Amino acid sequence: MSDKDLFGKADGLMRRHAPTGTETGPVPILTDFVDPPAPPEAPDTPAGLPEDEERIAARVMARVEERLEAEMQRVRRELAQAVADAVREALADRPVK
Repeated sequence: MSDKDLFGKADGLMRRHAPTGTETGPVPILTDFVDPPAPPEAPDTPAGLPEDEERIAARVMARVEERLEAEMQRVRRELAQAVADAVREALADRPVK
């Protein structure tokens, strides 16, 4: 039995058990095509916020970015120092001819 036949039989069964004298109306049946709802768009900025909340969000983001930049600089310095120490140690431990 093909899928089309199976869906047709299922639709007939659903129609048979619908309340007497009514169609399925807004309820889709198995052979109806139903468009999926559009996914909500994710805003890039806090659009739609009241003006005060937008200013607060902008200040918070500015502070987060400042803190992130400071932390990245600290990590870079620590990484550079760790690499320099490892190279120095490796050179000191090498066998000399």
